[in-house]
Amino acid sequence: MKTLSLVLSVAIFASSAQAGGLMRDERGNHVRTYDTPCTTKAGVFAELPDVLRPKFKAAEVLWDGKKYDACWTDLDPANVYVIDEAGDAGAIPRVRLVPEVGA
Repeated sequence: MKTLSLVLSVAIFASSAQAGGLMRDERGNHVRTYDTPCTTKAGVFAELPDVLRPKFKAAEVLWDGKKYDACWTDLDPANVYVIDEAGDAGAIPRVRLVPEVGA
């Protein structure tokens, strides 16, 4: 429930999301954001009210070899906020999200 409250708080105060990108680390983990609506209802998103869904865009997280459905939204002009289905969340600086070739 604590995680759902966090998701709702971010959704209420977020501005409209913009383009997607990819952030990788040296261990092969990545966060990929998409410029499409977030439609997942996995994990914490099962309780997200439909009225708040338009504030989020689709994402995926690959962490330690496990893939998670995720959503993202603008946090402020310099950062996006990513939340995965397990409820793990964090801000990512926009400069770390690199557009993918051919995306």
